[in-house]
Amino acid sequence: MDTTRMRTWAEIDLSALEHNYRTLRAMLPQGCRFLGLCKANAYGHGAAVIGHTLERLGADMLAVACVSEAEELRQSGVTLPILCLGETPEELIPLLLELDVTQMVEDLETGRRLSAAAQRAGRTLRVHVKLDTGMSRLGILAHDPERAAQEVAALCDLPHLDAEGIFTHFANADGDEGYTMLQFTRFLDVLAELENKYHRQFAIRHCAASAAVLHYPCTHLDMVRPGVAL
Repeated sequence: MDTTRMRTWAEIDLSALEHNYRTLRAMLPQGCRFLGLCKANAYGHGAAVIGHTLERLGADMLAVACVSEAEELRQSGVTLPILCLGETPEELIPLLLELDVTQMVEDLETGRRLSAAAQRAGRTLRVHVKLDTGMSRLGILAHDPERAAQEVAALCDLPHLDAEGIFTHFANADGDEGYTMLQFTRFLDVLAELENKYHRQFAIRHCAASAAVLHYPCTHLDMVRPGVAL
């Protein structure tokens, strides 16, 4: 890089990224998947380069905040599964299908819109259902496990949706153990209600972002979602 004409620049050490990836991966139980966050241009580090590096290192999935970020990764040649963690406008659902992106779904009404759009396209859309266990940022409210499970089950029964995963987001896993464990318990209670009453299980259950990966191994489940820790 020619920096002689530049006032500022950033140099990204991919060997540090590799070290962090391998350190985090070593903390996980056998079979636990690794999702690397690439939202917001991979926290300003260059989504395409970070995405390709994580793919080469053996990550199982990437995540973005919106479909345009997923499009950037696909256009750069990334082939890993991508999870869109933000809402996608109805008119962009065909782009999700074209890019083979998995979509977060936060309530039954959104599920119905996704189902209808996928049906019109003659396709099936993979989704991960989000539970709001106390973050208060999108998701089916999980404070009443029976009611939450009923809504999740209805969502999963919608045609043209493949409910591959279910997840939640901890509000303060680096500062409040009690609240984190309360959220985790709510999550597990909804899962138990889904299994016992509706015989519904999910291939991928995930809760742990960076702080929980480091501090709460019990929350690792089927997949973890490190971002800033990378």
